[in-house]
Amino acid sequence: MTIHFGADSTSLASGDVGGGPTASAVWDNRGTYSNKRLVGVSSISDQSTGESRINFSSNMADVNYVCAGMHDSTYYGNGADSRLPGFDIEDKNVGRVDLHFWVMHSQTNARHHGEYDDCTAAFWR
Repeated sequence: MTIHFGADSTSLASGDVGGGPTASAVWDNRGTYSNKRLVGVSSISDQSTGESRINFSSNMADVNYVCAGMHDSTYYGNGADSRLPGFDIEDKNVGRVDLHFWVMHSQTNARHHGEYDDCTAAFWR
């Protein structure tokens, strides 16, 4: 599978991600961290509310890698206020990345930060 970023295959970057991610992790960041599955990841640590630092077992060649993530917010709304899980990258370098998890409230159009079970992240280089 090849992923292209930009309007055409030469705009920003493209690459063959092959059969799977370079690194991946599944963990809980609620209370005491609990690592469920780490592949190509040496450790995960708590940085602040909803923010996790993922340390790679081996450095990436550069910071031009792709990250996908999700979490189980355990709350998806009451019909009037749906909440969608999301994440963003706070800091990214070749040896680690900081991910910030949150939920978006539809009525207030605001992000609320929290600590969640079943955080998942995968990285392709």
